[in-house]
Amino acid sequence: MAFRKALGSKNNIDVLAGFIEDMLGVRPLDVTIENPYSIKDYAAVVDGVEWLDYLETIKDISANITIPGMPATLKIKRATKALPDINAVSPNAIIADTLSEMQVKSQRFFEERSIYYPVDKYTQNYNLPGKMELDKEGKPIKYSSLIPVYSINVLGFKLYGDEDALRVFELYDAKRNKAPNKAFFKFAYFEYTKPNFETANQRHWRDFFLDRDISPKAPAYIKKAAETVSYANLSREEKRLISYAERAEQDYLCQIAFIIDEAEKKTQEKMRKENEENMREAEEKMRETEEKMRETEEKMRETEEKVRETEEKMRETEEKMRETEEKVRKEDRDTFLKAIQTLGEDNKRSFTIDEICALMNQKLEMDHQQ
Repeated sequence: MAFRKALGSKNNIDVLAGFIEDMLGVRPLDVTIENPYSIKDYAAVVDGVEWLDYLETIKDISANITIPGMPATLKIKRATKALPDINAVSPNAIIADTLSEMQVKSQRFFEERSIYYPVDKYTQNYNLPGKMELDKEGKPIKYSSLIPVYSINVLGFKLYGDEDALRVFELYDAKRNKAPNKAFFKFAYFEYTKPNFETANQRHWRDFFLDRDISPKAPAYIKKAAETVSYANLSREEKRLISYAERAEQDYLCQIAFIIDEAEKKTQEKMRKENEENMREAEEKMRETEEKMRETEEKMRETEEKVRETEEKMRETEEKMRETEEKVRKEDRDTFLKAIQTLGEDNKRSFTIDEICALMNQKLEMDHQQ
């Protein structure tokens, strides 16, 4: 309401003209407001509008301006249809509707919307009765009613990633850095919460939008804007609406807090259930793993028992083999000695110890070769 009253009142045309100059760099020669600010219209709208829509977007001012050397439409856009537009007509310029917007809260697709409204307004001026030039035959030239559209978006949030408060986009040839013969569009974005300003006046406007004290060095029209919306200068109805707005904002914030609390509770409950389910699944998997481990250990014990039994059998087998070898060696020895004894009797002689050892070695080598 303050933005609308400061720039849209009948007695504040100089404020609107100064605002346009500070944002776009051109001083309008003439501005006429068609549907100026009215507290009655505003009250009728605010009393019936959802506070959420009002809080997120304050759409306010439209005006026709005459720029030196070029008639143009200024579009200071509105985002909702809750408030009537303020239209301004210059008797010496092409008539065109313009819109203004002060966007307090960040909103999805705002940049797309901020382009749509000026372009849509531009097309609405096509084939506009009473605004077209005539050809030699007296027929209207439909495209002749098209006029430039400028938009100024006052933003209480950061739309772009740098720290520059004001940026103005225009049509131009990016390769050659050249603009059309006529400035058909200007899209201005004033992000007043950023620190870098091009002029001192833009800083004063920053203070105005942030409801700060206005510097004595500020131009008269900005001081006038601040005085216009000073609480002491507001009517009883305006104060009522401000009080309503403050209560509505608190109600809105309480609703948001309640929604957040409920969402957190639901999230916590969901997480608790998910954690319990995950715990149950984990415990079940642990039990299954432990059971498999017990089965594996049992199999290992059985395997170890079989290994022990096998080793025992191997020891028994080795013992039998040793006994068998010993028995064979004993039998071989006895047989050999008997053979020597028989050989001695046949030859009627006895063998010395050395001869017996030599014969035994020969026997072993023959057995080894066999």
